[in-house]
Amino acid sequence: MLQWDDAAGKTRKLTIGVFGAFTVQQARDRAREEKQAVNDAKRDPAAKRRAAKVRAHAVAIAPTVAETAALFLDDSRRRKKAKRTIGEYERQLARDILPSLGHIKIADLAHRDIRKLHDGMSERPVTANRVFALLSAICNFAESHELRPSQSYPCGKVRKYEEQPNRRVLSDEEYVALGAALSTAEQVGLPVAPTFVKKDAKRGVSAARKAKATGRKRGSYRRHAERRLSPANPVGIAAIRFLALSGWRPDELFGEKGGAGALRWDDIDFTRAVATLPDTKTKRSVRPLGAAALDVLRSIPRAPDNPYVFQGRRPGLPLADCDRLWDSLTHAMGVDLPPYTLPHSFTTVARGLGYGDHVIARLVGHLVNDTMTSRYGDVPDVTVRRAANDIARGIADMLASESSRVLPFPSVSSSVSSSDDAASA
Repeated sequence: MLQWDDAAGKTRKLTIGVFGAFTVQQARDRAREEKQAVNDAKRDPAAKRRAAKVRAHAVAIAPTVAETAALFLDDSRRRKKAKRTIGEYERQLARDILPSLGHIKIADLAHRDIRKLHDGMSERPVTANRVFALLSAICNFAESHELRPSQSYPCGKVRKYEEQPNRRVLSDEEYVALGAALSTAEQVGLPVAPTFVKKDAKRGVSAARKAKATGRKRGSYRRHAERRLSPANPVGIAAIRFLALSGWRPDELFGEKGGAGALRWDDIDFTRAVATLPDTKTKRSVRPLGAAALDVLRSIPRAPDNPYVFQGRRPGLPLADCDRLWDSLTHAMGVDLPPYTLPHSFTTVARGLGYGDHVIARLVGHLVNDTMTSRYGDVPDVTVRRAANDIARGIADMLASESSRVLPFPSVSSSVSSSDDAASA
């Protein structure tokens, strides 16, 4: 077989014949003749011009990083990747990758371009590592579709940042404190956390606008009146209790902006004590629920015009999040923790009760390593249901002290007209 690169830089192969029909010497003579013909063609000026046009056309139609990323996203959708994963890809592309690399031809994307982007994100090490992983996947996709040279490894030798995993979990005493804070929020309300006080202050009238309206040119407008405390939105209270008792992630309750993916009443089977989530990070997920978590769901009144479990203030829409309420609760507890502390704490309680990773994975929707043992069997449903009840009951006992019992819900109309905005409960 004879192999060479043509004028356009593309590798060509020619089979001379089958051993036996040609002797070794005959094959060598034939290869020498074919190679001479190739060299003659390369020296032909017309052939060189045609090859140059081919190369110029190839460069002109070559996709950019932005165009290749669009093809990568389309391919991910065809492969039924989770919508949340694709949404995260789109956010990383729009925020970090395309502004600096989108205009570069994918075939010209070099190691130095990726290293420069990664080095510029040193203040966000976790995000930088996720962006690097996405870029690596896009480059591998381009190579598999012959959009750039194979085995070019533009992402090679870029060292990822060290990540410090968030291992903070609630202690038993903090669970009790959270229960007391929830009870206080239900009955009389809690002060707004300082983080949201600063955000609310920005919503005031600017100094220039104040001066134009009143003629006063000194000082900026600030809100001086102290907020009156009022009971928190009961839907937000129920959402935080459910997160604590189920181990779910907050986005599995509230979904994306606009309500896509939020928990619906149709997703819950009270008879079987399970919830079926059609689209999570691990795709379709069936979650067993403990009796204490189901009790929280049963206490929520159903609005006739709202299919969502944790309904928002606007008709037909779910609660957007519980960030404001969570910050007020943790501020009252004297700690600064993100809402994702609740699922981390749930798994810690589960391990403390003696349950292994395969059982916990079924409860919180995690993937388990594909070991030989896991291929030959699964955790019995009765074991998972018992675990869900034990864990939820243990957490509920810590939350439900004498001063933190779950109060009955008011009517739907009063919960909708609560002073706390449901979009930021």
